[in-house]
Amino acid sequence: MLTQFAFYDCQHKDAQCDSWQKAISSISPTLLSMCPVSQSRLKNFIKAYAEKLLSSTSKFSQDEKILLFPEHLQRPFNVLGTISKSHGVSIEFTNSAEVTSVRVQYVDPRIDEYIFPKIGSSEKPALKVNAENLGITSINFVSRSFYDRYKEIIEVLCRSSNFLLGDFFGRFLEVGQGDIQLTDASFACLHDGKEWLKRAKFLWIFASNSQNAFSLETAEKLAKRDSGRIMAEAMSRVPIYSLLNVLSEYERLLAKVDLVEEDAQKFLEKNPMLISIDFKEVFPKFKLGEKYVVDFVIRTSDSRYVFVEIEDPNDRLYTMEKLPKQGKELREADSQMKEYLSYVKNNILYLQNRLAGLNVEKVSGLIIVGRSSRLSEKQLARLEKDNSTIVGYRILTYDELYTRIRTFLENLGIRYSHSQSEERSKLGLHRIEE
Repeated sequence: MLTQFAFYDCQHKDAQCDSWQKAISSISPTLLSMCPVSQSRLKNFIKAYAEKLLSSTSKFSQDEKILLFPEHLQRPFNVLGTISKSHGVSIEFTNSAEVTSVRVQYVDPRIDEYIFPKIGSSEKPALKVNAENLGITSINFVSRSFYDRYKEIIEVLCRSSNFLLGDFFGRFLEVGQGDIQLTDASFACLHDGKEWLKRAKFLWIFASNSQNAFSLETAEKLAKRDSGRIMAEAMSRVPIYSLLNVLSEYERLLAKVDLVEEDAQKFLEKNPMLISIDFKEVFPKFKLGEKYVVDFVIRTSDSRYVFVEIEDPNDRLYTMEKLPKQGKELREADSQMKEYLSYVKNNILYLQNRLAGLNVEKVSGLIIVGRSSRLSEKQLARLEKDNSTIVGYRILTYDELYTRIRTFLENLGIRYSHSQSEERSKLGLHRIEE
């Protein structure tokens, strides 16, 4: 009866439950292990885990996060914790938010039965979890009846692997022991004659609902474990050797005394990863009506469009006055970019025929001009100020493109050094010591 009483007290008087559990812990750790986790304890567990995990990705830019990490690690999320009275706990990152927020609820059924409906008369699950730290990524679980009804749509639209459940399965999964993390996994079936669909951006299911399983120490330990695995997976998504070769070539390009705009433009058009690490497509010399021609437009992996204006690397960005002002070339580029973005905004429907999925909210501009290595401290401060106040686009120097990629590699644990031999520059990235 201890477990029943503890759960009732936790459900209705969470603060009292915490105090009561502390009192029990001083008497018997065994009795304490029988208590289900309280709302506040699970909430603190989730916060500690999420904060630790997000901190490991904070050093990367948003573009880099989109390339490297699953959606729940790209930005803050709303998180729902669910405690089953009878068996298990779930933690689900439901949707993105301005800041991470956590809500915890109690339910009566087993946690796996609460999350997933019955898909057949059998009690046999398609997946039975009896081990710790299982993970499934980018899989669609589809019941036979659902697949038969929507086969053509599924085969056309689905990019993930489909796991087709036969008629002899009665449930999607059962968590008997341990835990499982489902990342970017989808579930589809017919339930009571109606379509049932669920996409799990990140869903973590535990067999245990014991409060001992959800301490702050455990949260930090699991976050450290998972961040290491996530970084290893991220490395596999990055074309490391291509980046190394491009960076080495770009460094040589910047070292040329006679570097001109045309050479720089050809190089960047050929190697757009220097501009956007998650690029998918490049549109060179893109016409905006009869009046404008953008040097090139880049489409990213999440269907953002970047309108890029290339200027001369030798252009002077700012005057030499005590309070630096924009130079003539930068003023002209600044004015031109504003005209580009204004045209896009006012002709969005027309441009959608040429740039698939174009959306005003996913359009930005980029001016690449000059060399930051030739700017004084006051001029660098003015550049930083300009970028903090302008809306819809940024100004980057040719040096900053180099620095961004080098920093990106170092954040992945790779050190680039062009001063090494040519062979080591191509292959020899050194792991940064912890």
